[in-house]
Amino acid sequence: MPKAHPYEPLEILLVEDNFVFATAVKDFLSLVNGVKLVGHAINGPQAISQILKLHPQLVLMDIGLHGMNGFEIASLVLDLARPPTVIFLSMHDGEAYRSKAKKLGADGFVSKSNFASDLFPLIDKLIEKRLMH
Repeated sequence: MPKAHPYEPLEILLVEDNFVFATAVKDFLSLVNGVKLVGHAINGPQAISQILKLHPQLVLMDIGLHGMNGFEIASLVLDLARPPTVIFLSMHDGEAYRSKAKKLGADGFVSKSNFASDLFPLIDKLIEKRLMH
């Protein structure tokens, strides 16, 4: 897969099974310059399939999913030759969850209750990083 031109939008896959929250995230992302939502998965098998097919640069992933949880999905995709950046979005905002996310190699953890204010700086940092390379 060719490396994206730095001026191309940051391609994002959303992995979220809650329709209301997924809609809120999609609406939020539509207001952020420099990003493009390329897919939405609602469970583990869909997420893995779309990651392998779409090669998003960023995966925004819920932890509590049916079939496979977000941690299980992340442990698989973060071992890929060119893994995406993974940021967890979760209503479970305890230190144990944050610690596990960090141990897996995730690049961020955002509480769903503060997702807009906490997610924007992380996305902004990723866009800046891409422009520097």
